[in-house]
Amino acid sequence: EKGTYLVNESFVQPKFMWKPAYEAKLATQRRVNVDIEKIDLLEVTRVLDAADVDRRRYPLAHRPCSFVLETRNNVWYLFQARSEEEKAKLVFGLKMTVARLASLLMVRDFVAVEEFFEPVGYRVPGRPIEVDKIL
Repeated sequence: EKGTYLVNESFVQPKFMWKPAYEAKLATQRRVNVDIEKIDLLEVTRVLDAADVDRRRYPLAHRPCSFVLETRNNVWYLFQARSEEEKAKLVFGLKMTVARLASLLMVRDFVAVEEFFEPVGYRVPGRPIEVDKIL
């Protein structure tokens, strides 16, 4: 999800979003899975191959197709792709996306706003200021 660059020069960070493939409570509660998980892109510290995944924690992980996102708070998210090739593309793409966003923000390059954020003022609460009424 793209971030939003606010008028006061702060911003809502872009996010990586996904829907869980399985939720144990869905069958017993008879509800539709509308939950969306998300983390800020700048929270991601590492994107790892799941070759060293703990089998006690993730017993059903298919290692050749799995990868892990690790956040600043040492929270791990395990993902599984359809194939090893798809996993390689996802891991590479996520690493490059996080690195590009972080580097553009560090050097204060306005390209970051164009690539990762909605246009200034877009979807921001409130109404635009009517300049002609102020002057």
